[in-house]
Amino acid sequence: MKKLILIIFLIIFKSSFSQDDVNKITESCLYYFYEFSFSKNNTSFQIKYPEETRYISGKTPYNSYYSENESTPYDISSGNQVKAGHYEKELKKHISLQLVDEKIKDFKKDNKYEITHNLNIKTNKLGEFYLPINNKKDSILFKDTPIEAYTTSYSYIGEMECFDSYLVKAFFEQPSYILINKKNGSKTDLSPGIPNYSPNGMSFINIFTNTATYQHNESACFSLIQKNEHNKIEKRISVNFKSWAPSSNYEDYFWISENEIVFKIFPIRIYIKQPDQNLLKSQYLKLKIL
Repeated sequence: MKKLILIIFLIIFKSSFSQDDVNKITESCLYYFYEFSFSKNNTSFQIKYPEETRYISGKTPYNSYYSENESTPYDISSGNQVKAGHYEKELKKHISLQLVDEKIKDFKKDNKYEITHNLNIKTNKLGEFYLPINNKKDSILFKDTPIEAYTTSYSYIGEMECFDSYLVKAFFEQPSYILINKKNGSKTDLSPGIPNYSPNGMSFINIFTNTATYQHNESACFSLIQKNEHNKIEKRISVNFKSWAPSSNYEDYFWISENEIVFKIFPIRIYIKQPDQNLLKSQYLKLKIL
């Protein structure tokens, strides 16, 4: 019954969505991408649109963030040009994307893999914090680390109780997430994006905004990793979406079924001008694994 109510709710919301609000992403541009990688019949494909998004003095700025790509795509693996639009159809065989209302949070599914925040970990004025390990007999210090003219900064995110670990975010040009074992303090590099495991643990969603290009082509870098029939982990697809940016707050992500995750997104042009997500209007995107 709850599933039926959810389906009716999504249909009503979709029919009432306005395509005229320039501050919102429209569903027509959700699938636009710069790059798309996948495997089919034991053959790997890496499709890329070489869009000229970087600002060059004297040239017209790139204006196709919310429309079809201007360039001709090619397969990086072979170097051959491919038909525009063909691989957007291929992408839709793997995932579906749909804008949904905030009320969909009422359908959030319990998930043992979700991030919790049970400890009051404080960061001092120097950017340092300690994580207790070995039943609080020891601790690990995290502090900002200079690298040449730049700095790697660390922040405590929370706990992943299913792994008996803390979750720490490191940032140097791009984010990366690290698991810290509560018993021995061992570190495991997890992903550049917020770790999002499906409730049954069969799928892993990795998504973050690319901020290391120093150009105007910041994009939503997305990867879908799954366990196969032999219980081995393998990457199914990776996509660089060009029209929207995902939230960097783990609390903005939740699953509503074993193959559907919902999270906040922002229009990319607005995000580029104002990367402080607290100042931006967001929308909720439902991503379904097919």
